[in-house]
Amino acid sequence: MHKFRDVYVHPGVVNREDINGAQQVRDIHASVKPLPGEYMLTESDKLQAVCSLHEINHLIYAGFALNCCLLISPAGMIDISRRGFICSTVKEVTTAVENDFSASEEMAKQLALWYTALFFGFVYEQADLEKALGK
Repeated sequence: MHKFRDVYVHPGVVNREDINGAQQVRDIHASVKPLPGEYMLTESDKLQAVCSLHEINHLIYAGFALNCCLLISPAGMIDISRRGFICSTVKEVTTAVENDFSASEEMAKQLALWYTALFFGFVYEQADLEKALGK
């Protein structure tokens, strides 16, 4: 079943070449790489430890795939919210995995934003967050 799914469903043989090519050049863009002394955490236990050390109880997630990576990856919203943290996002600085039916209206993103507000925290608008942070 796993082989069948891999070939015909996800990722599918038609996508394999693109995926392999992208993995060869995947890196964090220089504009968002951690500065010296900043944290880069990809494990729930480590993120929890750093947040506890700095008395942080509210995380704001941004980036690609709110409905996949930011939600279900290690240190994602599901793991971290189960540890008692509020997990929020900013509507304008995230996207979601869409399909050919949902992409034109960003329906998967809209559902992911709703899930975030319903289950994990808040959905901020960028302008409101910048104003609150004095930007």
